Amino acid sequence: MESGEGLPPWLSVTVLKSGKSQTFTNTVSTAGLKKGLYHAVVRADNTEPVSGKPMSALYYDVDLEIIQEVSRQ
Repeated sequence: MESGEGLPPWLSVTVLKSGKSQTFTNTVSTAGLKKGLYHAVVRADNTEPVSGKPMSALYYDVDLEIIQEVSRQ
């Protein structure tokens, strides 16, 4: 499973594999973001382990609302 390509700088995604299960963890960095709504679509591609051919893709949305500007520290 691959993820992370084309994501905004405030979002990172990691995938933890455990047997046949996979867990997606979204990490959001709000430092320096201005007040407003932020949206990203994450696409994770699943490939066949031997041939490397695509099998499926998973899409999900990440929405973030900043209610006041966040300073960098």
